[in-house]
Amino acid sequence: MLKQFPNSDIRAEPHINSKIHVWKKFYSTLVSMMGKSGFGWDDSRCMITVDSQDVWDEYCKVDTTARTMRFKSWPFFPHGVKILVGTEQRVLA
Repeated sequence: MLKQFPNSDIRAEPHINSKIHVWKKFYSTLVSMMGKSGFGWDDSRCMITVDSQDVWDEYCKVDTTARTMRFKSWPFFPHGVKILVGTEQRVLA
């Protein structure tokens, strides 16, 4: 990576691996929400939808990762995120 970005202090460990870990956690939470009653998906805005505030509050008690996810756009969901790791492609899902 130093050849490609000689003036950068970004390293695979911990910077890139940390970002991948966070993406996996959010993706897992999105998949979990879509399997629950009261949640849906808005394709035009790439956002989760929730039937009521009560449904949201109850889910956030179980999965605290979800608290920041409600009004965010998730353009790569439900397809996962293709990344290049070394010489191979992986899909985060």
